[in-house]
Amino acid sequence: MPDSKLTCTPLAQQDVYPVTRLLRSIKFHIGGAQASFKQIREFCEVALNEDSDLFITVAKDEHKQLAGVVLGVRNWRSFWRGTYLKNPLLLPPMGIAAIQRKITKIKRKNNKNKDIDLVQLEKKETSLWHDKNPAYIHILLIVVDMSHRQKKIGQRLYTSFLQHLKRNQIEKVIARIGRSNTPSIVLHQKSGWNVYEVSHYAEAVIELKDIELPEQEIRIGDDA
Repeated sequence: MPDSKLTCTPLAQQDVYPVTRLLRSIKFHIGGAQASFKQIREFCEVALNEDSDLFITVAKDEHKQLAGVVLGVRNWRSFWRGTYLKNPLLLPPMGIAAIQRKITKIKRKNNKNKDIDLVQLEKKETSLWHDKNPAYIHILLIVVDMSHRQKKIGQRLYTSFLQHLKRNQIEKVIARIGRSNTPSIVLHQKSGWNVYEVSHYAEAVIELKDIELPEQEIRIGDDA
């Protein structure tokens, strides 16, 4: 059942701690290795800078408790390099990063045969994930807290996030999804994204020219 009193807003200083705690609970990775609480907090604080290329929108319930979060970044390769240069502590030890990459490859290989009964998608040869266009945003993740799932929060969070990006002159948003992540594929399809199969990934793309903005910038739920 949808939460009619859900509010979605860009990240503020008071949101950093609960967002950090949520991302830590799902074992958020930075640079190929699981990040510490301090690393995630410092990462989130990057989004508070006025000229940041990191965009974070949070969803809160009627009790002002964090319900979900979505992260997006402009030109993700350059963003990571710049972030590491400004925040060296975010860099994971090389040994840990190498081990994490090896584990990811093993998991991907083991899951390869589980894709038979997945949602059928149109195949495309060209990926937009590595496009450096500054008007494109790449989704790093969207996550809903366990206690708030099955309430269509993901769709409403995305709506607010995309409206915020459009106000910031973003033209297109791209998400890369694991081919076995059927719930995420379905979420993007229901939210109006075009989803394709590119290599062993699913790639979701949405044009923000198709997104309507409210006359005034209001929080979802303010008029509920």
